[in-house]
Amino acid sequence: MKKTKSVLVIILAMALAAVTADLALQGSQSADVILGNALHQEEVEGNYEAAIETYKKLLGQFPDNRPLAAQAQLRIGMCYEKLGHTEAIKAYELVLQKYADQPEQVAAAQARLAALRVEKPRELSVTRILGPEYQFDIQTMSPDGTKIAVVVIGEGQNIAVYDRVTKRTEHVTHFDWDQVTYNAIWSPDGKKVAFQQMMGFNSSVLVSTLDGEAKLIFSVKRGNPVLYDWLPDGSAVVASLDKDKVANLVLIPVTGGDYKTLHVLEGDFQHRHYAALADASPDGKYIVFSDGPKRDTQNIYCISTDGQSLQVLTDHTANDIQPRWSPDGRYVVFLSFRSGTKALWGVRVKNGMPAEDPFIIQEMGRGTDLLNWTSKGLTYTNSADMWDVFVVPFDPESGEPTGSLEQLDYLPPGRNRGVVWSPDGKHFAFFSAEKSGQPGQGNIVVMPANGGQAREYPIPMDTFNLPSMNGLRWLPDSSGLGFNARGNKGATVYRLTLESEKWETWLIPTLGGSRIEWSPSGDSFIYMKGNYGLFKRDLETEEEQRIYKPQINEETKVWDLTRGIKFSRDYKKLAIRCTEIKYENNKYEAVGEKILVMDISTGEVQTIETNDLSIFGWASAWSPDGKNLAVLHKAGEKPSELWIVPLEGGTPNKVELMEAPIKGRLYITDWSPDGNHIAFETRRSTYETFMMKNIIPKEQR
Repeated sequence: MKKTKSVLVIILAMALAAVTADLALQGSQSADVILGNALHQEEVEGNYEAAIETYKKLLGQFPDNRPLAAQAQLRIGMCYEKLGHTEAIKAYELVLQKYADQPEQVAAAQARLAALRVEKPRELSVTRILGPEYQFDIQTMSPDGTKIAVVVIGEGQNIAVYDRVTKRTEHVTHFDWDQVTYNAIWSPDGKKVAFQQMMGFNSSVLVSTLDGEAKLIFSVKRGNPVLYDWLPDGSAVVASLDKDKVANLVLIPVTGGDYKTLHVLEGDFQHRHYAALADASPDGKYIVFSDGPKRDTQNIYCISTDGQSLQVLTDHTANDIQPRWSPDGRYVVFLSFRSGTKALWGVRVKNGMPAEDPFIIQEMGRGTDLLNWTSKGLTYTNSADMWDVFVVPFDPESGEPTGSLEQLDYLPPGRNRGVVWSPDGKHFAFFSAEKSGQPGQGNIVVMPANGGQAREYPIPMDTFNLPSMNGLRWLPDSSGLGFNARGNKGATVYRLTLESEKWETWLIPTLGGSRIEWSPSGDSFIYMKGNYGLFKRDLETEEEQRIYKPQINEETKVWDLTRGIKFSRDYKKLAIRCTEIKYENNKYEAVGEKILVMDISTGEVQTIETNDLSIFGWASAWSPDGKNLAVLHKAGEKPSELWIVPLEGGTPNKVELMEAPIKGRLYITDWSPDGNHIAFETRRSTYETFMMKNIIPKEQR
């Protein structure tokens, strides 16, 4: 019996030892996993703040694993160094103090300390600090580089502060949609933000502490001041202000009182965000700003804060915009198109004047916008709207797709939208941007429906902006195409005759961002005119006739706001996408959506029942026989769902689209005349924030 007990004790002891060894092995593996995660965050993702926290976690959990701990402490110093923080020196010194028994790590720390103390010139570096997963509008970086002022949209549009260290976002304002806030700029001490607030047509400028204690410093009726920067002493904010339809560069005192006009700007109110983006010098003596008669013909100027001295810093035929002072006050950087694409340029400045010719620093993305330049680096955002066109084969008899969405074979991708079929079914056309790589150039592309060589027709406009292009439509006889593009003073209607390649244009001040439809004769068009309904405009006489007046329910205070129009293939009926708007207690609220079908000959309007579908997109697509409409329905997290809505009664039919290589949101554009294809465009937006360090090239320092 005693012998049996002894055997059991031995077995239990051996099992316990095995478990202990296994646990020790698991602990070692956990340390390796944590280290691997930290290295991935540092080397692959470039997320140095997250890597620091992971290295600290490794130090906390495995302090006795000295080789790993010494490596983690060394990597913390490297991360701080990449971020430009002085904490790097302290981190390297801790390696020497705590891990003298780890010669490899000690030697590396000593080398880095020596390099930092020599202060050798460093190469330009770029770090992504916020990715597209952050769904707010970035405004400016705090002076210490740890926080970002943002605009967030929820119950209203408010100012908030995102903390880069804690990853938390805290609201500064808590307004509803009656008081929209935007354009936040940090005070020099990083303790306050100035921002704009709009109520109806009236605008105000407020200064608030980070906990939301706000003070009104300026207000104007029927105006829109635009904030750019603070003076370094915190006494005033730099802004532009519209007075008597003229834009002025001004200083608004933070203590309240009258503003000071520094300069009357050439750029009008509509493009002040581009024409007068301004920045105060670190010593407070000067302000740089961009200005010019047009949005795409800006130069950089420097004016003294007393308004007495004005100097031209750049004078070039290309567009120079968004100037920013370096923290030492020796340079001004700006975005320019003088190299053919958008790039970051710099110019040395002395006593408010250019000391040398401008120099190029680095090519930038077309969606780059500069924020502010703190001691931690120059912050900028890069946004991109990617448009593509897709076609799905469709069986009009069964009402089901016969294949998956396929992207049109046309380069470059990401810059094509609005595909429509010719009435005779032989061709389709779409917008395409920058085919030749030249900024501002856009084309209408016409391709044979059955395959073949595409033809490109350059659009005669100064600056091509793909999102501003609306209502691409074929003329009823397939002889040409027309569309409208919104601008500062309304919109321009364009019409192209294919055989002669001749363009005609008409400026329509009341058109704005409306969608248009050409009449069967091609000599007039129908368009949406704000809340006033649909109008038919004769291109020769310029006479207008209202053909549809929005339906208004005086009892419920609900009226229809037209959002999109589309002619049937025989031009006898017009589909009208409407949003029902309710106005109550000085608030506008969307309360419903519907589709109307108007008989052009009689003016009779039919409301189409959609079983409360949340119709999405600007327009519908008619089936060739005119019996159905294809519409899109917003579906939660999905981009959208395709529904076929019968016009003669019946239940809308949801169409299951097959898997497709698309990202972003679908927009329906057209249904082929033979009924065998439905066309879509997709839109995908990305928005990222970066910090650039060591910006000025060595040879320019």
